[in-house]
Amino acid sequence: MKSNYNILIFFVYMCGGIARGTVVNSLTSVIIAMYSAETNHFNTTGSIMAFLSTSILFGSMVGSFIATHIILKFGRKNSMLGFAIFSVITNAASMIPVHWIYLAIMKMLTGLCTSIIITTIPMLFSEFVAPHLRGIFASLISFFITFGILLSATLQLFIEQAQQTKLFYICFIPGTVFSGLVMILCIWVKEKNTQDNMSSSLVQNIEIVTKPSIFSKKYRKCLIIALAIGPSQAGCGMNPVIQYATIIFANIFDSPYSGTLGQILITAVNTALALIMLPFVRKIRRRILWFISMFGTIVCLSVELILELVYLSDSLRSQLKIVLTGLCLTFYCIGLGPLFIVIQAEVFPLEVKTQFMNISMSLSWIAYITTTQIYPLIPYWCSYIVFISIESISSCVLFKFLPETFNKTLDQIKAAVIDEELCIQNDAPMEYIE
Repeated sequence: MKSNYNILIFFVYMCGGIARGTVVNSLTSVIIAMYSAETNHFNTTGSIMAFLSTSILFGSMVGSFIATHIILKFGRKNSMLGFAIFSVITNAASMIPVHWIYLAIMKMLTGLCTSIIITTIPMLFSEFVAPHLRGIFASLISFFITFGILLSATLQLFIEQAQQTKLFYICFIPGTVFSGLVMILCIWVKEKNTQDNMSSSLVQNIEIVTKPSIFSKKYRKCLIIALAIGPSQAGCGMNPVIQYATIIFANIFDSPYSGTLGQILITAVNTALALIMLPFVRKIRRRILWFISMFGTIVCLSVELILELVYLSDSLRSQLKIVLTGLCLTFYCIGLGPLFIVIQAEVFPLEVKTQFMNISMSLSWIAYITTTQIYPLIPYWCSYIVFISIESISSCVLFKFLPETFNKTLDQIKAAVIDEELCIQNDAPMEYIE
């Protein structure tokens, strides 16, 4: 029964991740141009294009802000089920060509729905899945999201080659289908873990009905971790770096679909790296992987900064940019990508997990939107200074406060992040959650 339930959570996680990836990548410049041709031919190069491109991100940020209140009020199962239904509706509604404002509203709502689903799912596997499987489960989200982006990019290439603007709706089908699968699978998801072999303190935490204050001294370390880990994951500028590399690829391939081919190539590399890193997440300590990832990313960004400040030929600069993009992706997939949700799901105590994950996810989205917006508006070397500063400051903070969670029980992790004098001591031996 336990293994069967792990499989159920796996499929919920898979469908939620793929749905998220297809939604994030469903409004590229190609799809927006096709939607424009089918409606009122709005401007696809100005502020409307920028607003549509970031509408999903803004919706996701709002979803992170309100996730805590919704999950605490309605429960995890009901929250996932309700917003999976809502995601199906908004994805399907996006297929109807009406107006660019209508499309922006639908994509904001879709981003909100998938953001809440992705915030809720890690809370489930952190409680139900055995400690030796938590890392592999959480790391899979990076693979599933990148696979969803790759699937969406491949569909866009097909749509672009067909040269029929009315086919734009095909790009919204995967998000609709996989959100529907999440909705169906949620019927069998449990709200709480009531297994008899759970540790006593975990059972007590699950039964807590009052909302503890996350700003009390008891949770000081948790708050610091939440404030630092969110910006560190998105503030590294990975999204702008990928977008810049896609522009380079657009000038390299001898094809009218060069931009889309570049997107597929770089997403395929990202997906492969996310899959390759899965065994390492299960065998190597979280802190080691996380700080190798941060250090490597900082080094790559520093070299990118140097390239912007020194004189090089355009061809040599382009080649070095491609190499550095690949290295940056590699280091990102070592820790910052897959371990972001792993660490959040493990490090925060159960009774305040929702609140602290809400804080870190919200800050991650703020950093994600900010770095994406400033990259084309200021000189590139200024952007890299911002990215390096965010990573350097957050790495110092996390190095001091982030505990090791690899192969630890939730009780052991809780003892490491809560001040000992304020904890309720439990004399019973701690056991792994099987």
